[in-house]
Amino acid sequence: MESYGGVPVWHASVAVRGQLALVPVADWTAKERAEVERLMGRALRGVGNRSIEWREDGIHALHVRRRINDEELRVIGPARDVRHMRSQLLEGS
Repeated sequence: MESYGGVPVWHASVAVRGQLALVPVADWTAKERAEVERLMGRALRGVGNRSIEWREDGIHALHVRRRINDEELRVIGPARDVRHMRSQLLEGS
């Protein structure tokens, strides 16, 4: 889960793998795009608020961020973004 603007979100990314490397999003076929969309929906099934989500085409993956719902927020409590705290976490160990 990530936090955007202080509000935690679920984040899922799906890519298409070719024989040797990831296929750029711009080169996906309609069938590949549909499959990615299906997998994305499956990955985020049952979590977050579907009415508050945004999608972004990356270079090699589709990214979807979905705001957590009120029940999830009650369970986790205040969110804290720790993505940039790796060095601090390692120093404390």
